[in-house]
Amino acid sequence: MSDTKIKVSDPDRLVLYGDLNFEHASELIITGKELIDHAPKRFYIDLHHVKQVSSVGLAILLKWLRCARQQEKQVTFINTPSKLAGIALVSGFVIGVNGISTLENH
Repeated sequence: MSDTKIKVSDPDRLVLYGDLNFEHASELIITGKELIDHAPKRFYIDLHHVKQVSSVGLAILLKWLRCARQQEKQVTFINTPSKLAGIALVSGFVIGVNGISTLENH
């Protein structure tokens, strides 16, 4: 049984628990998109409880970011694990207060 999940902790905060990797990607993308559909115009995704990450984790966050932007919502990722920030950096992205941006835009 997997303990990887994303759920609402406050009206404006989603919290991700467990592993942010390929094994859980499809489930997290679907569940995350459903939660984003019901999120307010500005909300947070808290990554404090993420245990393991891979480059697929960055792809999941980018998918959620695109989903939020398509709905004209602003998502802020908080408590980003250093390994995930490192993966983003070597991929040409920065995870910051204003979401995820490319190094050229940062």
